[in-house]
Amino acid sequence: MPVSPPVYEHPPLPRRISMRTIGWIRTNLVPVSVMKRRMNSSSSPLIQEFMQNPGGWRAMEIIYENARPKSLWDWYVLRGLPLSIEARNRRRYFVHTLSRWMQEKAAARPLRMLILGSGPALDVLEAMQSQNGPFDVDAVDLDEGAVIRGREEASRLELSDQITFHHGDVRSALGELAGKSYEIISLIGLAEYLSDEELTDVLQELSEHAASGCRIITHAYEDTFHSESTLSRMFGIRIHSRTAVHISRMLNDTGFSVQEIEATPLGIYPMILASPMIEPASIPVPESLPVERATTNRVSPR
Repeated sequence: MPVSPPVYEHPPLPRRISMRTIGWIRTNLVPVSVMKRRMNSSSSPLIQEFMQNPGGWRAMEIIYENARPKSLWDWYVLRGLPLSIEARNRRRYFVHTLSRWMQEKAAARPLRMLILGSGPALDVLEAMQSQNGPFDVDAVDLDEGAVIRGREEASRLELSDQITFHHGDVRSALGELAGKSYEIISLIGLAEYLSDEELTDVLQELSEHAASGCRIITHAYEDTFHSESTLSRMFGIRIHSRTAVHISRMLNDTGFSVQEIEATPLGIYPMILASPMIEPASIPVPESLPVERATTNRVSPR
């Protein structure tokens, strides 16, 4: 089945400027106590979930679902926050890329994939549905609830025999999977929560799990809308801001060569595709990247 290119949400320039302004005001002028008091009284499902489990898989699922907002505050956190918009854009890029790779690597034997920080892996299951298998997927996540949700969805889609969920941290899972190699490896939604040392260790281990012709997909995180400080002050979430150049050099230093860099429309998540170093890099590591990437694509609110 042909793989259609992703269709991104791309707010116009005036709205992007207002997002940056609001982000700066929120970070520098609004006390944490005021924001928490307002959020505690909100009826927004996303805010309620975030207050209980900041950054958890269910909060991300609400962002991806992008249901009709229940209030002005619900609209703001779902469709007005750059991180929510870019999380959906990142997901679209990931599903598109994964589906394309599945199509290109289609073979009689199962295509082996390793998904680290998978959550319930609904995006992976969506890509699996769109392409002909067979697949052999190992999905790893630290949140037991996400693993349970993923297993239930895989069972509903009759894909349980092609995807195995592992509950635990990434390093332990890689140890348990020693000796197994993969054609596709994903670190989506994981790298920004690891320190440079932790990420370097994971990448070095992944180089031992990369089969010949393996494709790696990950991303950087660039704090272009002043989100990092708010997440840290409000919820204690530590996000490591790194440019695509930084991540690319880390990949190069651990045995991978960067093949492609694609900035999502708001520039928060530059997407990075790489391969084992035995394949020559198709592009050099750049000195800098544009903060935003223009696109003519539009999406409806849903």
